[in-house]
Amino acid sequence: MITNFLRQRLKTLIPPKYLEMILRRRAINKMHKYGVEAFHAIDRVLTECHCPYWLEFGTLLGAYRDHAFIRHDTDIDLGIELKSFSLEILERMKKEGFEIHTPKVFSDDGRCYVFGGKYKGIVIDIHVCDIDDFYLTSYESRPLTNCSWKESAELGKNLIYELKYPYEGFKTIEFYDRKVLIPVNAGVHLSMLYGSNYMIPIEGDFSQGQQNSYGRLIPEDERVGIFYK
Repeated sequence: MITNFLRQRLKTLIPPKYLEMILRRRAINKMHKYGVEAFHAIDRVLTECHCPYWLEFGTLLGAYRDHAFIRHDTDIDLGIELKSFSLEILERMKKEGFEIHTPKVFSDDGRCYVFGGKYKGIVIDIHVCDIDDFYLTSYESRPLTNCSWKESAELGKNLIYELKYPYEGFKTIEFYDRKVLIPVNAGVHLSMLYGSNYMIPIEGDFSQGQQNSYGRLIPEDERVGIFYK
């Protein structure tokens, strides 16, 4: 058995580029093994909390294009409306076996924009969105420019983007034996995120899950009190 000391020692000996590849492959393998189980677990939590949710980001792309998780995806992204958020969700997640992330808060009013946790190593991010008659607005965090996620975490900051989509309501689809919501105009939603060729998988390209830079970067003075997960 490899001890934690030896594991950390090995990390210092492996070049960062290769270590990142190893860790990503490990995350992909976990997703293949436990992804559906993790999705069913968070579905139970949100259903029991009477919290409607929809598929977002790469999870939405996979459901819409592949009718499954993208085979190289490593996490699950969902959206809920602000009015549906409650601390009860976090308590139910703990009871279901989730390791809870610290909510990411980046405004003085203490509003939570993204929260989530891990289930058997699978990261689940739940994006707390605003909806009005015309737009669905979600919020996404990215690492600082020229920094890795780990480096951003050590600095206690990341970049926050406001993403606005035309809103036309939701429709129900089947996804891994569950009835789930996706945007009625999912094609528009996805093209804004991933470009007009989002329906064409890019073999071997792990970056086809990165957002186009159309979102508004929230200025530093509007990101007071951010907590990184």
